[in-house]
Formats: sequence, structure tokens, C-alpha cells
Amino acid sequence: MAGESPSSESEFVSPDAANGSVNPVFYRFMFSRAIGSVCFSLFLLFFAWKMIVVYKSVFLVGMMPTIYLGVDILLSVPLGHLVDRVSNSLLNLVASLFMLAGFLIFLLGFSFYLVYAVTILVSISVTMKGGSLMGLMKRLVSPDGINRATSHVSASLSLSQLIGVAAGGFSLVFLGEYTPYVLIAGSIASIALSIPIKNEPGRNAVGEKGTSGEYREVLAFMKRIWTVLVFALVINGFFISLDVYASGLFNIYLKSNPISYTLFVASLPAGMLIGSMLSSRIYPFLNNARVTASLLFLLAPLVIVLGLSQYAAADVIAAGFMGFILPLINVPINARLTKVIPREWFGRSMAMMRIFTGGSTPVMAVFFSFLSIFFTVPEILLYVGILMFPFSLFGLKVVRTLYSVSVTGGS
Repeated sequence: MAGESPSSESEFVSPDAANGSVNPVFYRFMFSRAIGSVCFSLFLLFFAWKMIVVYKSVFLVGMMPTIYLGVDILLSVPLGHLVDRVSNSLLNLVASLFMLAGFLIFLLGFSFYLVYAVTILVSISVTMKGGSLMGLMKRLVSPDGINRATSHVSASLSLSQLIGVAAGGFSLVFLGEYTPYVLIAGSIASIALSIPIKNEPGRNAVGEKGTSGEYREVLAFMKRIWTVLVFALVINGFFISLDVYASGLFNIYLKSNPISYTLFVASLPAGMLIGSMLSSRIYPFLNNARVTASLLFLLAPLVIVLGLSQYAAADVIAAGFMGFILPLINVPINARLTKVIPREWFGRSMAMMRIFTGGSTPVMAVFFSFLSIFFTVPEILLYVGILMFPFSLFGLKVVRTLYSVSVTGGS
């Protein structure tokens, strides 16, 4: 970047030429985040199953994603401020240290209190990793490389979740009480890839408008895309039901074994990996409001299949198709948002969007856990799928609103 002091990493740290390439330094932190995601997925699958076996309570298991989502929302504003003001590579390192600290707790033993304590620390890590990586993308990747970088991040996250799920299933069958040591080793590997960049470009001082003025600009941008935010809030709230009910659906209602449960959890990231890889190849086709709205409509019947099916294999296939569709929707939308938001308040904009779009999810996680006391899991999933139809139709208006915002930030 012009104006940046030279350093030993300057040839790698400056944004790429406008040829669609992605900065190689960015990939180091993407891989660090991917390793953290492997550990997080392994942790959730292994201990969700262990909790359902030991306590036989969907409610107690449902509190794990609730804690994660609550942490994600509470950290949004302070993390967004830090992403704009300080070194994002340093934030990435601190996030890895939080993950290591969390998994070390398991050396004390097992109880749902300890699982919740670990969930808090690891959730802080995952949230910080995601926020700092998006900040690094804005600072290190040229506008022409954003589409490819977004696709790569989506693919790496899907692949890491898939590996984490496979590792979780393997741990359930073979490792048992030794699983925490695998998690600790993975955290150390993530730390090794999180060494901060010297003279990281793009750190922003407080501008002439001041912090309050910049937040007014953020809120003005949020107002312009309010339909997008409302739509994402509702859809995210619906999808949290899958996180809450997965272990209970397979253990209690389908009477399945850990292998079937692992395949179900793995099918979503497996589909996402395929969809992410395809999205970079057909991006011009996907970068269209009608295409996005049509893909949204296909998600509702797949959720209904989960509610009606009495066979684990059908649920696995439905979840795989859902995973395939999601990145075809998310990649062009996320790439568009990354381009249109000015770098000066990029972190805070993403934070405010996370609050609006994810604000319903902790409440919905508790709500769905509570519903499981009165209704069966298949019944609830059936109703969720039915309710998704009208919101999917609303998606066409929503996506058109986003695509009406110019890449320079204007309308």
C-alpha cells in the first residue's frame, strides 16, 4: 500500500495487483482459522454426543450453541472496533490463545459445567478468528481478489468443519477420554500459524468525524439494507434448530448410532465444500438476484424432509443438499458486502450486521430447546420448514436491495 513503511514482509503484505490473485500471507491466517474450526467442530460433535448420552437432555445440549451464539453477539461491537483500530494478525493470535486456554480446562475432568466453561472460551476464540480474518481480507486482498478470497474462505471453513466432524466421530469410537489432548494439540498448531505481521497495513486512526461520526455512517448504511438484515435474522433463527436438535434427533428419535450422527453432521460441510468450490467457477451466474432467491426457495422443502423422514440416510442426503446450496447463496452476498463497505469502518459494519442478523439466534436456540419439552423434534422441524417458504419468497426483494448498493458505497 502507498504510505506504508517498508518491512521484510512488504512484498507479501501489500495488496495484490488487480488480477484476481489472493495475497499469500492471507492464506496463513486462513489456515490458522481453519485449524481452529477443525477443533471447534470436533469439540461440538464429541461433547454434544457425550452430553446427550450422559444426561439424556436435549435442553442441556442445546445450551452449547446458545452459549456460542450469545458470545458472538456480545463480542460483535468491541471486536468490530478492534478490527478497525488494531492489528488483525495480532487479534488472530490472541484468538488462538483463548482456544488453547479453553481446551486445557478438560484436564480437570468432565461435567456439563466444565463443558459450558470451555464453550465460552472457545466461542470467544472462534468469533475473534472470524472477525480478524475478514479484517485481514479487507486489508491484504485487492478488490479484484475479493470474490476468489471469499470463495476460498468458504471452502476452507467447510473442509475444516468436515474434517472436524470426521475427527469427532473417530474420537467417539476410538479415542474417548484422550480427545482433549487432540484438541490441545490442534490449538497449538493454530497458534503457530498466527504469528503477527510486522507493519500490518490498513490500521485506521480515528478520522475527522470521530468514532461517533463513523458509527453514524455505519448505521446509515445499515438502514439502507434493513430488509437484508431482517431476512437474515429470521433465516438464521430457523437454522439454529438444526444445531439444537441434531444429536437428539439421531439418538432419541431415530435410534441411530454415533456413525449415523457423524455422517449427518458431516454432510452439511461436505455439501458446503462442493458448493464453495463451484461458486468460484460460476460466480457471474450466481451474482444475480433472481438466482439467489431461487436457491433460497429450495432450502424449505429440505428442512421438511428432515421432519418427515424416519430414515437416517434420508436426513443425511437432505443435509448434504442444504450444505451445497448455502455457499451458492452466501459467497456472492458476502463478496458484495466486503466490496461495498469502506475499509475505514469495515469491522464495525460487519459487527453491526452480526448483531442484527444473529440477534435472534441465542433466543431461538433457547426457544427451540424449550419447545423440545412439549413437541417431538420431527414435528418442530416440519413446522420450521413450512414457515421458511414465505420467508424464501421474501428473499427476492431482499437480494435486490443489496444488489442496488454500488461497490463504491453509493446507491
